[in-house]
Amino acid sequence: GDTSEPLKAPEFRDEQLNANDDNKNKKKRKRKEVKDLRFAMEEDKTNSQLKKKERKKK
Repeated sequence: GDTSEPLKAPEFRDEQLNANDDNKNKKKRKRKEVKDLRFAMEEDKTNSQLKKKERKKK
């Protein structure tokens, strides 16, 4: 951190660090959810394409 800054109470600093971690985790989780959503959509697309192909065969 910045050493020119006056030292804060350790509890306060911990709270700040925890808040930062929470934000990072939220972002990570959000990114993962978006990725999962995209993956699910791709799966749906390929599944419907396969079904169409199977229907054509019959």
